Amino acid sequence: MEFACKPIKIEEVIRCSLDLRKSEYKLIEFMIKEKQPITIQDISKKLSLDRTTVQKMMKRFFSKELVERYQENLDGGGYIFTYKLRNKELLKQKIKDIVRSWYESVNASVDKW
Repeated sequence: MEFACKPIKIEEVIRCSLDLRKSEYKLIEFMIKEKQPITIQDISKKLSLDRTTVQKMMKRFFSKELVERYQENLDGGGYIFTYKLRNKELLKQKIKDIVRSWYESVNASVDKW
C-alpha cells in the first residue's frame, strides 16, 4: 500500500490505529491464530515473553476492548483469567473507522489550506 510519496505497511496502519507497540502487534497476531481463550502463562511460554510483560499488554488490550477476558474458578479456590481476541471483523471495523476519521480530518485540513 502506498500513500503519496511513501509506502505504508498494513502493520503500520494497524499499529497506529490501535496505538500498539511492535511487541503488542506481535501479540495481536498470535491471538488472531488462537481460537480458544488462553492464559497469560501459556502466552508467556509460547512467545518466550516474561509473564509480567504479557500481563501489562493484556491489561492494555482489555482496556482498549481488543480482547475478552474470562474468569475460570479453580477447584481448590481462587481463579485464573483467560483471554481471547475479540471478533477480528470488529477489530477491522474499528481500524476502518479510525482511518476514515483520519481521512476526513486530512480532507478538512487540505480544504482550509
